[in-house]
Amino acid sequence: MFKFINAIFIVSGTAIGAGLLALPLSCKDIGTISCLLLIMVTAWISYKTACITLQLSHQLGMGTSIVELSRILSCRRTKYVTLISFYLLSFALLSVYACATADMIRVFLNFQTPIPGFVIYSLLFYYLLKQHIHRICRVNSLFCSLLLLCIGYVLITIWNRSYDFVISSHFSSNLLFTLPILFTSFGVQNVCPNVYNLLDGNVQKSQRAFLIGILIPTLIYFLWIFMVSNYLRNTDFQFFNQMIQGTVSPGMLVQKLCSVVGVSWMDTIFKLISLLAILTSAIGIGIGICISLQEEQTKINPQILVVIIPCIVNLAFQNAFLKILSFGGAIATVFVIFIPIYLKRMKENITLQDTLCCIFGLLVISVECIDMVLH
Repeated sequence: MFKFINAIFIVSGTAIGAGLLALPLSCKDIGTISCLLLIMVTAWISYKTACITLQLSHQLGMGTSIVELSRILSCRRTKYVTLISFYLLSFALLSVYACATADMIRVFLNFQTPIPGFVIYSLLFYYLLKQHIHRICRVNSLFCSLLLLCIGYVLITIWNRSYDFVISSHFSSNLLFTLPILFTSFGVQNVCPNVYNLLDGNVQKSQRAFLIGILIPTLIYFLWIFMVSNYLRNTDFQFFNQMIQGTVSPGMLVQKLCSVVGVSWMDTIFKLISLLAILTSAIGIGIGICISLQEEQTKINPQILVVIIPCIVNLAFQNAFLKILSFGGAIATVFVIFIPIYLKRMKENITLQDTLCCIFGLLVISVECIDMVLH
């Protein structure tokens, strides 16, 4: 039972992280109903593709990364395509987490630059990754539990303020451009081998863990976007307008939300939990990279690569939180959607659901390409 709960928290903890900061910034004006529909579709895509990856692992009788699955089940060319997309996405996500964490530390502690934040994040993240996998799972479950409690407290506080919540049915022109960021926010396929191995190769239990683990962020993301956007629109329209214009950083958003709580000790806890939310996602992604690097038998310490590369990326591309996250969504389609379905097709016919997943992936890539051309 504890293994199953830990597996759920690994999935939901990996999903709930940067999305808490990115989605209010990117989905603030697309409309309530359209936002709910997009979240539900993206959650379904995430679950279906995770199930395909779990089934592929079950066919081999072991939980392994999608890179190793492509090597075993297909040709070398497929492996290298998967390998490149896997590492591009994984390190892009870790760069996003490092960026958000460093910015929050800068805002919280009034640093002039985010460099001290990068140092603190790197040391803590490296320490966590060096721990045994079972200890990491327990720490991740603790972080995720505290995160969910804090999110619930903030949402209840906003609700009790009795503001008028507007359910908007309009469809914004920015609707499609939120897809890559939303898709990245539900990125949990990296932890498929971890969950499969943790549950002793039971594919049915693993799929249930992913179903529950994905339903949790589905509900939380919608309530969070809806209530936070309404709260900021009603109480501080100037700040909300800055969000519309794209001038609000992750640290500024968390600092603003801390004022909602209104209790000094809870303010401190909320800041801490916001940092831990990023770490839960980073832990899931970091474990996935370490497993893949160990399978490739690289001579360099995997934990060092996982910590150093995101810092280098952020030094080269400063203040690129949403841009990196959006780029990650387009890259994710390769090994989250296309490669698993391609490997499945080698064993059996693809279904209508698989086709719909591929259409969604093509749409995400198209949107990101258009956005890159326009900006």
